[in-house]
Amino acid sequence: MKNRNTQSGITLIALVVTIVVLLILAGITIAFVLSDGGIFQAAKDAKVEQMRATIMDYAIQMAPTLTTKYYALGGNTNVYLTNLDLQKFFPGFKVIEKEHAWTVGTDGKVFRGGFYVVPDEGYEISSFEDLSTIDGDKIFTVNFEENGQVRVEKGIQDVPMMPEPK
Repeated sequence: MKNRNTQSGITLIALVVTIVVLLILAGITIAFVLSDGGIFQAAKDAKVEQMRATIMDYAIQMAPTLTTKYYALGGNTNVYLTNLDLQKFFPGFKVIEKEHAWTVGTDGKVFRGGFYVVPDEGYEISSFEDLSTIDGDKIFTVNFEENGQVRVEKGIQDVPMMPEPK
């Protein structure tokens, strides 16, 4: 009778090949997750876009109030829409206005002006200058343009300064 000595197992070459394949896959995964176009960046971009869309929705919802305020003040095209209490239109956000940043178009329905909005995350903000202490991805500029469009952009953009009323 023959004595068969059968051993099963993996060879050193198979082990090395397996480890190399796993290292390559790990490298690809890490690069995919941590790169500029990776999962973390995509999640951050999605959060910023979601905040921008929320602010846009709030801004569009406040437009009828601007029209009402305009007519309540007599429909004068030189009226400044001050003391609007914009904060109530943006729950979960802080609103920073510039002085004399609102005016009304000649048809009484077109507004020009703007303000800045940041998430209400406990920031101590009392003026435009305080925005320099906040990450630019958390600052949004809201502009009402002469054509009646609302524009919400990430970062500190130009807010039109209106001349003093006559």
